[in-house]
Amino acid sequence: MATIDIIDATVRVETFRASDGGCLGYLVVDAASGAAMAVDPRLDEVDRFIEALRARGASLIYALDTHTHADHLSGVRRLAKKTDATILAHIASKLRIAARRVRGGEAFKLGNALVTVLDAPGHTPDCITTLLPDERLLIAGDYLSPLEIPFAYDSVAAYRETVETLAGLIDAHRPRWVAIGHGAPLTADAAATIAEQDSAYLDAILAYAAGGGDPERPDAVPYPQRGGTQDKEAHGNNVRDACRAAAAA
Repeated sequence: MATIDIIDATVRVETFRASDGGCLGYLVVDAASGAAMAVDPRLDEVDRFIEALRARGASLIYALDTHTHADHLSGVRRLAKKTDATILAHIASKLRIAARRVRGGEAFKLGNALVTVLDAPGHTPDCITTLLPDERLLIAGDYLSPLEIPFAYDSVAAYRETVETLAGLIDAHRPRWVAIGHGAPLTADAAATIAEQDSAYLDAILAYAAGGGDPERPDAVPYPQRGGTQDKEAHGNNVRDACRAAAAA
């Protein structure tokens, strides 16, 4: 478990990496109040989150998933049940348990820290990102990964818009850390570089689709070489989905 200290430890962020190397989870703790928020806790890591809370003398106020996960089981329900935390879920989420529904533009307090919610469709329809502007922390979910290409399960066009939004936030707020779901947290400059690459890649797909490109020829559009084991398959899906969307428009 690695710890990132942000701005003289006014907010402490702990990262949780699964033993299988999958998605990262985060525990955000307001140092002054001990109020905490769990982000993307995996079901098999709930006990680790609770141990961390006890070690910090922190109280879990919120537990949230940045989106509906396809690659692991969520631990928000179990973690909330064990800690009496409130579950946060995007208004578009199909989560079938009691939760406080949120949407872009809303904000809430985590102790002394203000947390702003932003809609982030594209990867899935119910994606959210969260920004702590004063602490200069951006939690981007499954966007801006240097380890894999964009997986646009929802919409390539929406994904492109979300990347543009994230790039704007990074430019405006210059976050000290950008916490991502796949890969170690990024500096603002590193995250901006990934955003630029992803934008160019998605623009190329959208242009190919708009020009009547063959959805069964994904090799006609190059994609970033990041070493992800599922990148080739994801790229093919991205091209096919964009072409079908363009044809249906």
